[in-house]
Amino acid sequence: MGDETFNRFHEILFWPLELSAKQSLDPGTVEEWIALNSGGKPWRLIDPYDRGTTQSSELRYAEFLYFHPFVRRFLYPSETDAQHLRILGRDDVRGVQVRLGSGSFDGNLRVNRVHLYLFQTHVAILVVEVESAEPLSRVAAMALLEEFRKVYAPSWEKGKSVKCPERVQWLDEGGKPLGPPSTFLEFDLQRKSVEIASWRRPPVSPHWSWLLSGLSASCPSEERKKGCLYFDQIEDERIPAMSFLTTAEPHQISPGDLQRLCFYDEATEKSSSSTYSPLFLKDFAERHCYDRYWDDKNPDNLCMSTRYLCSGYGFTILGCANSDFVNNEDSGLLAFFRHHYFQLGLIAHFHRASLLQFSRRFSESVQRETERDEGLNRDFARFVTGYWFNEVSNQMQGSELFQFWTSHLGNQKLLEHVMSEKRLVVELDEANKVKEDGKRVKDLTQTLAILTSMLVPLTLAAVVVAWADMDFTRYHLNWLKEGWFWWVFGVGLAALVVLWSAVTWPKEKKDEP
Repeated sequence: MGDETFNRFHEILFWPLELSAKQSLDPGTVEEWIALNSGGKPWRLIDPYDRGTTQSSELRYAEFLYFHPFVRRFLYPSETDAQHLRILGRDDVRGVQVRLGSGSFDGNLRVNRVHLYLFQTHVAILVVEVESAEPLSRVAAMALLEEFRKVYAPSWEKGKSVKCPERVQWLDEGGKPLGPPSTFLEFDLQRKSVEIASWRRPPVSPHWSWLLSGLSASCPSEERKKGCLYFDQIEDERIPAMSFLTTAEPHQISPGDLQRLCFYDEATEKSSSSTYSPLFLKDFAERHCYDRYWDDKNPDNLCMSTRYLCSGYGFTILGCANSDFVNNEDSGLLAFFRHHYFQLGLIAHFHRASLLQFSRRFSESVQRETERDEGLNRDFARFVTGYWFNEVSNQMQGSELFQFWTSHLGNQKLLEHVMSEKRLVVELDEANKVKEDGKRVKDLTQTLAILTSMLVPLTLAAVVVAWADMDFTRYHLNWLKEGWFWWVFGVGLAALVVLWSAVTWPKEKKDEP
């Protein structure tokens, strides 16, 4: 592929965030925040079944029935079901002006949705879908995939950010600016949050902060306000995404460009050149391509001109612009991309984000060396039993694509890692409890030994007193009535008690390392 264009360009971003509050975060705190922020300015609470992404009731019906019943209860809870997720939407943002630093694109994109998903695992996912109204060049499309999803500049060279947009500005329906723009040119602003020793966090560009209206970047607990929610970024500056692109001749795209579309890399000057070594990607087709409907030996067969590419953080559908099915927004491949496959991606990234934050929470619970939060184990158990899905659909393609996506994200291995962390935490807690129980038993044993050591001399004293009180003693041993006898007896008894205690008192043993 040389100077050809992409006729359609859609990109959906999944920005995973970890939520926190002034006190412990529970469903009541989230519900309180939703009640304060879902009045339509700017967020409104929306129905998980009808998210406003289509006017077709048939498409909504097909999407709902695409999934297993237990997945449907998670994605589309009814009013009587447990609210596993809540969705807020913004209607004011209808476009975005983007000027890339590479100069390959300077124009507007349509914004088809801005949704904030709130889950019960302390995770939120901001979903933003953009679309180009005009065909894009090869260079522009690849640059947008690479740069638009950046939350902040990953690096700077001579005062200029690397691989970031030069300017981003949200727009309303009439094209008027909304919120502050991000220029990615102000290094002094972006480095501030990184250089604060007391609360070091990566920066968030102004246009993304504004889009998260109501959520604030995390800060120390003493600075937090009651009733507010705070967020931390879970991954790096690259927001995971899925994309949909069509071109007249998809089979003519070079292997190098297929790799760049898969990994969201910027275009090279020559499409035939490869970004990576041939040895590194010798199994690219087997590992990163899903080719159920792809046959490069028969390029004229429109039914075999669709290719799915996946790197985990990126999922791309490449289709033929001349196919009516591919471009159909109500029942074709584009409809599946924006609905069925979107839900696959949402679940996959929800799994990964939840596991990453559980791993952090388990790690911090060990580092604190304090009593464990039983809510953490309960939250993780709820996630594994209620929200973890090994498969999501009886549809063969949906099941295969979900496995294809999650395997590149490494979710199964991540789950096993977090479960091993949980086991270590539980074992540590049990060891601490055994140690504390042993200490209590030791203390009780020492107390009992002390009482026992005092019992013998006291018993002897009681016998002597009883003997002195006998009639025979009172009438025949008059010298017992003399004061000097009881003085000597008292001193001797005290000496005996001290000597007995020294012999029988439990010795302190140093704890073994």
